[in-house]
Amino acid sequence: MTLTKAQPQTRRHKVLSVLTVLNIILLCVLILAETFIGERRWYTALLTYFPQQLFVLPTLLLLLWTIFGKAWRTAGWNVLTLCVAAVTLLGVNIPLALPRAEGVHFRMMTYNIDRAIMGPQKIWDVVDRRQPDIVCLQEVDNPAFWQKLPPNWNHVADAEVALFSRFPIVSYARHPVRNSHRVLLSAVIDIHGKRVTIIDAHLSTAVRGESLSHHTGTLAAYLRQTTSIREQQIDALLRLAATSPYPVIIAGDFNTPPRGVLYRRMGRHFQDAFRVAGWGPGYSYPTRFPLMRIDYLFLDPRLHARSCWTPAEKASDHRPFFAEIDLGK
Repeated sequence: MTLTKAQPQTRRHKVLSVLTVLNIILLCVLILAETFIGERRWYTALLTYFPQQLFVLPTLLLLLWTIFGKAWRTAGWNVLTLCVAAVTLLGVNIPLALPRAEGVHFRMMTYNIDRAIMGPQKIWDVVDRRQPDIVCLQEVDNPAFWQKLPPNWNHVADAEVALFSRFPIVSYARHPVRNSHRVLLSAVIDIHGKRVTIIDAHLSTAVRGESLSHHTGTLAAYLRQTTSIREQQIDALLRLAATSPYPVIIAGDFNTPPRGVLYRRMGRHFQDAFRVAGWGPGYSYPTRFPLMRIDYLFLDPRLHARSCWTPAEKASDHRPFFAEIDLGK
């Protein structure tokens, strides 16, 4: 009788072991494809930009199944797989070594305000509550927004991007991106005697975009085209940043997840402030049930992030992204 009971349990454990191994292999292939192929192929681009929670769900189900079936060794492998997937696919971040506070620091916010369709005052209420020193906004192309500006802010704007600063703005310039309706806005800001170049950016989305809203081709052709546009926008960003004699901060809505080839290109030149000093996944979109991190502050290596966070504000379809930034000594 004991043997009869043990045999089904042994078979179940073997099935769970095989499924766990297959799941680990598939996740490894997925992680490598998203990281090193990413936007180079339309199908891996689709995987890279897709909400990753769906890809982690089989691991979670296997973990529950192995616990229920008392397959403890296999459960341990699923726990380990879930931890790896949480970091690589879900983007859960744990700062390993926060930089020590030193020198002049300030608080910066980037926020896609969705044309302030919930009301301009709600955007400024967020600013009043969170007290940033520098604000980069995207999708400000709503005339009503400009009727609600608070006093004591220096600001510059062009098209649908705007930059506000409590510090003096020394100079600014607009930079159209070739083959794109987007504009990059750069400004030199004097922060207690130290100058920093801020670039406000809004990259085209991989899902839809004003310049591609009437696209009627295949999904593959559409993804190739949107990827090409974002590549040109990244090229323009990096070229513009290279011309600055001052430390550079690039802020904005990149419509790009923290993985893939385009993200890695930015990471070769700039620090992702959240990777340095943020805790958890840092998801910023959509507001009510955030699944993705697509809003960023990229910092010049001469600058340091003390802390980063995405508060649960509901004035837009994005959450704002904040960072405390050190200028160094």
